[in-house]
Amino acid sequence: MTFYVNSNASLKAALESPNSNITCIVTGSFELTDYAHVTKNVTIISDGFAEHVISMNSAHNFQVRNGGNLILGDGAPLILSGGVVGIINVVESGSIVVNDGISIINAPDVVARYALHLSGADVTGTINGGYFEGYVALDVRNGAKITEIRDGVFWGKGDVAIYTQSSILVEPGLTDDKGTVRFIGKDGMVSNDDDLLILPDGYEISSQTETVDGITETEFKYLTKASNPGGGVDDDINVLFPDVCFYKEGVYEFTVRETSVSGDGWTTDPREYPVIVTVTDDGHGKLTAHVEYPEGKPKFINKYEPKSVCVKFTATKIAIGAPLKDGQFEFGVFDEHGHKVASAKNYK
Repeated sequence: MTFYVNSNASLKAALESPNSNITCIVTGSFELTDYAHVTKNVTIISDGFAEHVISMNSAHNFQVRNGGNLILGDGAPLILSGGVVGIINVVESGSIVVNDGISIINAPDVVARYALHLSGADVTGTINGGYFEGYVALDVRNGAKITEIRDGVFWGKGDVAIYTQSSILVEPGLTDDKGTVRFIGKDGMVSNDDDLLILPDGYEISSQTETVDGITETEFKYLTKASNPGGGVDDDINVLFPDVCFYKEGVYEFTVRETSVSGDGWTTDPREYPVIVTVTDDGHGKLTAHVEYPEGKPKFINKYEPKSVCVKFTATKIAIGAPLKDGQFEFGVFDEHGHKVASAKNYK
């Protein structure tokens, strides 16, 4: 069921409704003056018409608990800010998914102020995007687990970007223009052990660390498959051009790009990679060529997305003892997780 919220009262009414699956569309900024208890499947998104803010005082915040699942964001900007211990606390079998467009900002100059706090062995979270800021941006403890980080900025202004007691899979997308994960903090990424940030098996991530004015920023970009440690041709190379020959010294510049045309569900990769070949003459009749890839070796990602197929569900409603009226009864179609995917009312 969908609710439009622009006040503490309207959000509270939505969260306390008897529906087990609800979507809250935020249509205006407001202050949270009660705890927002999420104990069911709740999706909170912005209407996209403005950058709405849900602000919190020192006493109240979002509490995801008792098996509740909170999904935040769909790309439209929405800010959750305040000065509480955790803007969002996930405990007691709760789970959370954070997507693009969400900013969670806590008081950065106060110790133990977290943007997102997860605690408990049965607590999980997935982060597909967003901006997180606090004394520590992300706090994961007591067996809780962030299963994956695919995108996002984590800025720990008091100490480190993340405090975690369990490993976190960092998997920022498949291309260099989507899925960049940035950790910013005075003392680096993770308070206790950077090894708790793990990569998918068989892959490495292009990363770079820079320290400016005492602030360390580490940026992880797209996945690349690890090279063959034995030398020679990399395991993941499956495009091999014929030899290009040179007959005199000089510097030669080339561009490698994909020439396929998108179609049949496949999208071609538009990126272009420069290649520089420097040919030198040793003066004894021998030419030597050195190949340089200024932007890295060409790596093209082709995405396959088949077109959707639709089906129509039907049912029969029989009325006994009174005539059936149009729209008198409502019915729903639910997926295996209990989420409503379609609804309809009867007609005569």
